This record gives sequence, C-alpha cells and structure tokens, in this order.
Amino acid sequence: MKKGYKLYLETERLILRNFRRNDSTDLYEYLSDRENVKFEPYDILSLRDCKNEARLREKNFSYIACELKESGKMIGNLYFNQTMPYEYLTWELGYIFNPKYHKRGFATEASAKVLEYGFDVLGVRRVIANCDVKNLPSAGVMERLQMRLEKCSKEELFFKRDCTGKPIYKDTLQYAILKKEFDEKREAGLYKPENLFK
Repeated sequence: MKKGYKLYLETERLILRNFRRNDSTDLYEYLSDRENVKFEPYDILSLRDCKNEARLREKNFSYIACELKESGKMIGNLYFNQTMPYEYLTWELGYIFNPKYHKRGFATEASAKVLEYGFDVLGVRRVIANCDVKNLPSAGVMERLQMRLEKCSKEELFFKRDCTGKPIYKDTLQYAILKKEFDEKREAGLYKPENLFK
C-alpha cells in the first residue's frame, strides 16, 4: 500500500490499523517468543529491535496491526502486499499473533476482513498465502478462509541455517483465492462468523 496510506477497519472484536511506534512493547511480546517465530524469516527480536521494527512498520503499510477493541492491546499483525508483476493484481497475505491469543479465531477474523477489503476496495484479483508444511495452524487459517491449496513445493527456500551454517530448506504450501471465488463463497454465507469459525 502506498506511503501515507491510512487504514482503519473493524471486525466484531478487532481494529485493524497502521502500526504506531508505541506498539513496540506489544510487538516484543510475540516476536521475542522462539516457538512463535520458528516458521518466520527472522529469529527472536529484542525489545530494542522491536522499537526499531515498530518505527519501520509505521512507515510500511504492508503491515497491519491487529488491536483488541476491548483493551486497545495490539495482539498480532497481518502482512498484505502486492506481488510482482503488478499487472497481475496478486497480493500476498501473512499473519502472526501473540501466542497468548492463539486458538481464538483472531487470525481468521482479521484475515477475512482484509480479504474483503482487498477485493472490494483495492481492486485485488488474486490473493496467495504461504506456510511451512509443518505449520498446521497457519494452514488451518487458510482453509477456514476458503482458500485453495495450489501447490506443495519441496525444499523451496530457507530462512535459517543450522549450527554448521548449512541452509535448512523448507517444504512449503501455497494457498490462493480469486475475487470471483471469494464473491461466490461470501454470497453463500461462508464468511459469516457462524460458518467462518466452525
């Protein structure tokens, strides 16, 4: 999304907005957890790292902060950005949440709203999402969002290295959904909360 873009979306339980510098402490809660970042392209971050990261994300509108309405606490974030070539109108979706708030449907709730916004407002044609084959909770979110499993890639890439410096290659899954598919599923009521969180 373009520089200076202001985002504000609401779901039943969340406010989706741009990052702020004072999100650093909440960001640190989930990016300093080794288990929580094991599938991410980075290692755990220090509080100082997170202060810098919050400042960077304040200017990078691909990152969407997810704030609890009831408390104002930032409990996770989405990543939503256009991929190249731009004329394909394909965007990539990602998410990471504070483990204290896992298994409560927040990633699904936030992602469904961003899909709706992307297709209805931004003119997105296709959305993709990727995860490690071992990251079953992430794949579960994509399936609840009614995304199609398009491919499983063997040893497609690596984020980290072992103690000898050797790359640790990952098998990855890619899910996708087209605007016309989203519209059909929405018309069928599949994005209503009672169906989304089955």
